[in-house]
Amino acid sequence: TQVYARMKPDQKRGLMEAYEEVLGVHAGMCGDGANDCGALKAARVGLSLGKSEASIAAPFTSTAQCITAVPVLVKQGRCALSSSIALAKFMVLYSLINFAQLIVIYTCWTDLGDWEFFYLDLILIIPMFFALTQLRAPARLMPHAPPDSMTNVPVVGSMVVQVVIQVCFYVGVYLWATTQPWFVVPHPGPEVIYNTHPTAVTFLFCNFQYIIVGIIFARGRGQHSSAAKSFWVVAVVLVANTFLLFQNIPAVSDFFDIPFASPPSSSSSTSSSASSSNSSNSISSGEEESEEIDWENPQAMPLHFKFVLGAVVLVDFFVSFVAEEATNWAIPRVVAAHRAWKRARAKQQFRRLAFAAQHEYTAESAARRRAFFPFGSSTTTAATAPPAQTAPAVVV
Repeated sequence: TQVYARMKPDQKRGLMEAYEEVLGVHAGMCGDGANDCGALKAARVGLSLGKSEASIAAPFTSTAQCITAVPVLVKQGRCALSSSIALAKFMVLYSLINFAQLIVIYTCWTDLGDWEFFYLDLILIIPMFFALTQLRAPARLMPHAPPDSMTNVPVVGSMVVQVVIQVCFYVGVYLWATTQPWFVVPHPGPEVIYNTHPTAVTFLFCNFQYIIVGIIFARGRGQHSSAAKSFWVVAVVLVANTFLLFQNIPAVSDFFDIPFASPPSSSSSTSSSASSSNSSNSISSGEEESEEIDWENPQAMPLHFKFVLGAVVLVDFFVSFVAEEATNWAIPRVVAAHRAWKRARAKQQFRRLAFAAQHEYTAESAARRRAFFPFGSSTTTAATAPPAQTAPAVVV
């Protein structure tokens, strides 16, 4: 630990700038006097201890003149960063899920009704947005910091995994609904029809997906904690979605463009054969003339289908929760391992270059010594000189 004492104001400011620019360290500064104003401005985080002259220059002020406010400030800052990233992730997932939802229903020549869009934006998304803004700082400071950017690998990986899961569940539910005998896809026409089965299945299931991703992203892994307001807001929205799924009130269904017509009765054979043939998009062989499908008010979804849809929502939540936990556990470790491998590789290359430079320097030094001292010492000359060429003996 290095202690700097008896420093002038310019020296304090220079020390903060050196930490930031030279060492690349995010430095914080606590001060309680006018001589600390320069350092408080230069530091990444400036905390004024007390309402003195330093409070004018510091972005944060503590009423208590002690450094116990530092961990509180760190927790609040991490909570603000973590909740902002969670909110941004929720808005990204909302946009992508809504995009996939509209792409599918547009292929069926239908669209969400006006009041369905109203419910989606005002009753569902805005309360979830409000719930994510009510997150609070935790009671205990975590040893690790949250991601500091939306382009961070764990953040992007989390969003990609959740998008894949939600789109797969939505497409799977829709394809399964198309196999039901009561499911009717409208034919293209001059006008867009809103009260259809594709729209109803999409609207009712995707409403729960928005809540799922909101709850999943609200978990900050210790960086923030949920407030009571957030809990009650999510509970009210969840109850509203459950009511829309299981209700069969004609006034409510007609208001939200959800099919609510009763299934055809089996008493009249002609009407029954016509309805069954039209719901399966085929013409009965025994009837030459059949009634056309009522595109404006098709048959209501059966109750057993709604229960299965609710079970799929629970499975979707479980899979999303497990995938988010696995992503938050695995991706940081993979990134850390990759960085450690890069550092080890850089150290190995540095050692190799240093060894090569040292070997080259040793050879160059030896050559210089031989150039300046050609005769050298006796031992060196004897060791380094080539063997003498002896003349052949001549016998007369």
